[in-house]
Amino acid sequence: MMNDTHGDTSLNERDADFFENFPCGIILVGPNDIILEANATMAEWLDMPRTALVGKKFSELLNFGGRIAFETHVRPMLRMEGRVEELAFDLVNAQGDRVPFMANTKEQRSPNGTHISTQIALFKAIDRRTYERALLDAKNMAKSTAAREQEIAVFRERFIALLGHDLRNPLSAILSGASLLDRLGQGGRDDEHNKTLVNKRQFVVDGIKSSANRALNLVDDLLDMAKGRVGAEMEIERVAVASLGAELEKLVNEIRTASPTRDFVSNWTIDHPVEVDLPRLSQLLANLLSNAHRHGDEAGIVTVTGLTTQDSFKLYVENNGEAIPENVQATLFEPFVQGQGKTKKNGLGLGLFIVSQVAKAHSGQMEIQCDDNLIRFVFSMPRLTAPLE
Repeated sequence: MMNDTHGDTSLNERDADFFENFPCGIILVGPNDIILEANATMAEWLDMPRTALVGKKFSELLNFGGRIAFETHVRPMLRMEGRVEELAFDLVNAQGDRVPFMANTKEQRSPNGTHISTQIALFKAIDRRTYERALLDAKNMAKSTAAREQEIAVFRERFIALLGHDLRNPLSAILSGASLLDRLGQGGRDDEHNKTLVNKRQFVVDGIKSSANRALNLVDDLLDMAKGRVGAEMEIERVAVASLGAELEKLVNEIRTASPTRDFVSNWTIDHPVEVDLPRLSQLLANLLSNAHRHGDEAGIVTVTGLTTQDSFKLYVENNGEAIPENVQATLFEPFVQGQGKTKKNGLGLGLFIVSQVAKAHSGQMEIQCDDNLIRFVFSMPRLTAPLE
């Protein structure tokens, strides 16, 4: 008998030791969400005394998301199935830190179906969760890379198609003009006829120059666009320009000469030196004027205004034309967008993209304003690279 008693005692001790030090956490939760029992392993993993766990509500160990998941998913599944396995959730330890676990749960019910307790076996899942998150990150990165490669492929096809189309026109004009010059130079005639030939030659030469400049501008825009497309910032060198109005007026005069049928009006109120990269700023203005000339009302006036304040420099380019819809304005500074005017004119749609890159390089910004058949592009930037004291 004593041997039997001794055997029972040893078994109970083994059972108790087995429960306390089992290599997983064990929690027994009553019907009212109160923790009825917890082993030493669970207490150690949560860094709190076992006595602090027993009597505590199990939901208090869960974070906000875990409580919602437990009430809306786990408990209903337990009611229907009696057990739920391979749950992933976090418990909050004594320091308030989240500890990831995997768990199996099982309900214990009386013969008449009364809920007695919920048994929960928990396994630390720090390494597993880290691995799963790494897999998820890798999967998301792969998706992002694939999407990016697809975008680049579409972009490349469009790029090549537009480039071939828009370079063909000026180059064809150059070849045609050269052939015509060759024919005009043949044979000798009287002075009146020669004068006519000279005029024709000059007309053809002007056309060749214009076409060559168009092709060159396309190439320049493409090079600038390519730098911006791969994420490189446009390189600029800002220096103080005391006569910025006079410098920009030279550009306006060149455009007046190239477009004699269009009226260009300029107003300069630049009373302070401005630190700019003059070639890049000239490129910005040239693209804005070209955009206004090509897409605006052909009978309207293109007005350019430059002014300075103590802290800023602003440049306005205005032209008459139909208001640009807001949804078009949102994408107008993206490459290959030609959104202004009734018809799309020659060009790759890179001019305003280059404008935005020049503005960004000067720590400036572009704005579009549409009022009563008037379209206004506004460029603003700090007048100096360092603020005044």
